[in-house]
Amino acid sequence: MTLSVPLKIDSLIQVAQWAETCLGQWLLPASKNFAVQLCCEEAFSNIVKYGVSEQGGDEFESAVANFSLDYQQHRLQLIIEDPCEPFNPLETAPPVVPSNLAEAKIGGLGIDLMKKFAQKICYERKDFKNRISFVFDLSGSPQAPKVT
Repeated sequence: MTLSVPLKIDSLIQVAQWAETCLGQWLLPASKNFAVQLCCEEAFSNIVKYGVSEQGGDEFESAVANFSLDYQQHRLQLIIEDPCEPFNPLETAPPVVPSNLAEAKIGGLGIDLMKKFAQKICYERKDFKNRISFVFDLSGSPQAPKVT
């Protein structure tokens, strides 16, 4: 299942609805649905917030992010591609844990959350696009088909 959306924050609603529709067809546990939704939404919002807003320019007026979800027996793979400048989220430092509430800041945890919710994340730069792949293990899910 695929989706292409403009690189605008308003497209986040489309991304969320698409993921919900796809995931609803496969009857996955709520925890897996949440993990996939979180990765879709966090990755896309980071693309728009950092990849588009920092670069600006007319070339992003018609640019899109491409999503695909592939369900197989014991895994689900989410792939997101964007035409922004190279950015490997796997190379980011973990967030700094504040020592008190006054030092705490809103945001900055999305990439770390994606790393925790996906069982595997891969990044590559291919054909002038960022390509991030998330793999979610379904082998422990009661609805996942069993291999005999």
